[in-house]
Amino acid sequence: MSQTLDDPFAFDLFAQPIVEPTEDAAPPAVAEASPRERRWHDALPKLAKADVEAGRELGVVPTWLFGAMFRAAAPRLLTILRTPPELFGMTSFGLAEVSADELARATEDRRFCATLGIGKDNAALFLQADAGFAAALVERMLGGSGTPPDSPRQVSSAEAAALEFLLLAMAWDINAFLGEPALRLTSCARWLSFGHFQSTSDAAQSQRRLVATVSLKFADVIGFAEFILDAPALAACRRLAGRTMERPVEDPALAVIRQKRLADLAKIQPALPVAVIVGEAEAAYSELQAIEIGDCVILEAIQSVFQPGGVGSVVIGDPGHLTLFGEFDDALRLVVQDLLASPPLIEEDSAMPVDNSAPAASVALDDLTVTVRVELSARRMRLEEVAQLRVGHVLELGCAPTDPVTLTVDGRPIARGELVDIEGRLGVRITQGRG
Repeated sequence: MSQTLDDPFAFDLFAQPIVEPTEDAAPPAVAEASPRERRWHDALPKLAKADVEAGRELGVVPTWLFGAMFRAAAPRLLTILRTPPELFGMTSFGLAEVSADELARATEDRRFCATLGIGKDNAALFLQADAGFAAALVERMLGGSGTPPDSPRQVSSAEAAALEFLLLAMAWDINAFLGEPALRLTSCARWLSFGHFQSTSDAAQSQRRLVATVSLKFADVIGFAEFILDAPALAACRRLAGRTMERPVEDPALAVIRQKRLADLAKIQPALPVAVIVGEAEAAYSELQAIEIGDCVILEAIQSVFQPGGVGSVVIGDPGHLTLFGEFDDALRLVVQDLLASPPLIEEDSAMPVDNSAPAASVALDDLTVTVRVELSARRMRLEEVAQLRVGHVLELGCAPTDPVTLTVDGRPIARGELVDIEGRLGVRITQGRG
């Protein structure tokens, strides 16, 4: 039985009380259920963007340069430490990325520390070594056996002065090997640790560091030294390594390092493709979509490649990592006049301006034009050959005008063809389309 307004004595045990509606009464507000926000990313570890960028920078390490600098300083170290070569050397070398806070907590105050400047911008390289090992080095320098102290202690003032002399001698030999004053000793301290050094760093920069731990042995003594670099210091080392590789090979040791470096790179890519730039043409998207075998494209901008004394350019790499400019002879050999690394494939001036005021629906994509570049494939070059390229170098290309050419858009091949003469104008007849 239901409770109704007509029968006030009737009732239902499961019914709710009924309130007579009034004209002024507003309907009860219904609270809207707020959508549940997914906050799964709150549980993820947090990283600063600067740390991510620093990790990328710290990952590219010219380890061969560090080894070469150690070998350059080794003869002087052997003389100063009065140690035969068979009893001296680097027993291990390790690299690790750590945060500056972790590094400061892990180091102790009983360290001999030094700061060295690298390159023209004087990027800071921080060196720290255990005080006991540093004291043993000094004892060996002064005629002793190189026995470490019996108990942990700080490096004395006299020992710090001797170690400063040792670092200056090493920097002298390293700079002589590099051919420039790239390494400079800026400060020494006989008690500071990396924690004190870190307190003066710029808080806005990334706090990640690369730590190179070196284990050295002389006579019966083994000790460790740590070289601490931030991203700017490592970038300065990479620039220094690039300049070292570009120098003419006069030092036999540098020649061996260069060959080993090229051999390591050749494992990734044994040879690089080479292409002669023939010319360019403008084409609409609709024309490129409808391209098929037998179609012809007339080149609008043509380099004087196939004429004696013609000037043109050659790209090396895919996409072009290096562009050579020069003069071609009768045998289609290039006499290099200039080298340009990583050029843009399409000049900014040739890009079509975009009218942002026009509605998106009115844009006719089929009418947009792009630059089609025609390349004549040449032989592949080994990395050793690329490293030897200089102004005045005569480059054998190993190709002929009758060889197939490739049509590319922004470095991507879209078709292949052959060069043809179209009533006195140079063109390309398509022999292989997309796909």
